[in-house]
Amino acid sequence: MKMRKRAKERKREEVERLKSMLSAYKTVAIVNFRGLRAKQFQEIRRDFRGKCIIRVSKNSLIRFSLKDSGVEDMIPYVNDQTALVFSNLDPFELFKLIESSKKPAPIRAGAVAPKDIVVEAGETSLRPGPVVGELQRVGIPAGIERGKVVVKKRTVVVKAGERVSPEVADVLAKLEIYPVEEGLTLQAIYDREAGILFLPDVLRIEPEDVLKQVEECAKHAFNLAFNIKYAYPTPLTVGSMLAEASYYANSLALSINYPTKTTIRALLQKALAQAFNLSLNACIYTSENIAFFIAKAEAEAKALAERLNM
Repeated sequence: MKMRKRAKERKREEVERLKSMLSAYKTVAIVNFRGLRAKQFQEIRRDFRGKCIIRVSKNSLIRFSLKDSGVEDMIPYVNDQTALVFSNLDPFELFKLIESSKKPAPIRAGAVAPKDIVVEAGETSLRPGPVVGELQRVGIPAGIERGKVVVKKRTVVVKAGERVSPEVADVLAKLEIYPVEEGLTLQAIYDREAGILFLPDVLRIEPEDVLKQVEECAKHAFNLAFNIKYAYPTPLTVGSMLAEASYYANSLALSINYPTKTTIRALLQKALAQAFNLSLNACIYTSENIAFFIAKAEAEAKALAERLNM
């Protein structure tokens, strides 16, 4: 009876500890660590030190803590071998950190190949000996050339979706072909401050790409609002609307010679130019055009003199 009470107390303490951590950190991630060796798990903890905390607990206790903390959206992602990762990094930074935990690793016997496993043709680092027969037995054409073990032809030893036999797994390890990655597999990240749940597909998008998309959307929205500006004015387009209206008003005032504060200078310049041209055409001498008439007379006299000399 005491042992049962003690077990319940430990579970209650664990839920409270998880709830406390959920409220203390800005972001929390759910990760799967199925197939991860204990040594690799400890290395990941060491690499993450100072950046985040990994907490392994029973799935049932994790679900209780998430529910009591108001983060029910994360509960569907708690399955299999689950751990929580607590951090103050933003979701994109935490995603990159978790992804960095994945390292190439040998595939185990009995595992399902995630993709076609290929052995390329060429020299290997293996020493001549019984290994040539081992390669040939799993369907890899191999031989010895110039004292080295050589794969004679590119070979698909396991197709995607097939299980890897112990013999193939052993040969791949000897050839140092690591077709899988071992590490933490992200299921979801919750941004507590923003109240947003992020899934891996979204987090794989670079922040710079997201910013470009937002900028592009803003441009399209502005262009749309500007094109229908008179039907749908906004704080962002009203300035351009007023500028356009001012331009058209000035153009109209100039075309009908209507004087305003902004058009009077241009209208006076236009009138002065027209008066000057009129005085020239009517041969009316003024202080402003007398120099033009003298220059014209000199040019005509010079031309006449040249014709007489001829």
